[in-house]
Amino acid sequence: MFLLARKVNGKKQFLKDTSSFRTKTFPSCSSAKFLCRKLNSQTALNKQWHVEESAY
Repeated sequence: MFLLARKVNGKKQFLKDTSSFRTKTFPSCSSAKFLCRKLNSQTALNKQWHVEESAY
């Protein structure tokens, strides 16, 4: 499983599922990278998302 994460003001944030407080997970690295690229094209440079492998 893979997650999208970023650091903002020194705090780590994880992308959440729509209408939920749960962290969004991706079954493959490629699907996570695809959304990551789309989000980062519309996100400020100091708030960019990156892919992390889930420890769970």
